[in-house]
Amino acid sequence: MIENMNMENENTNIPEDKIIDEKSGVPELARGWSWGGFLLSWIWGIFNGVYISLLALIPPFAPFVMIILGFKGKEWAWKKKNWDNVEHFKENQKKWAIAGIIIWVLAFVSGIANGIVHMIIG
Repeated sequence: MIENMNMENENTNIPEDKIIDEKSGVPELARGWSWGGFLLSWIWGIFNGVYISLLALIPPFAPFVMIILGFKGKEWAWKKKNWDNVEHFKENQKKWAIAGIIIWVLAFVSGIANGIVHMIIG
């Protein structure tokens, strides 16, 4: 029993970026929802080597591809590209998420402004 306790303590001393999910082969910190994959689907996919994202260019498939990339995008991106380390990967994915949010907000604001202008002008 004491041996088991020691082994448990040893496992908890592993740095978080080194904990790899045995099933997927992806570090735990490189998993989770991908805002970049969800919001920028096909362009994000090209730059991350996830070419299935190109299906988002076919209108009926776009919403489904976006959702799938949101759920699985980080995992696929980790596997498809050679990353320096988990921190480099996370930093890159954060930039994609920020870019996606900015682009979607600008598109939304632009659409609202366009609607207002058309209401005024007629």
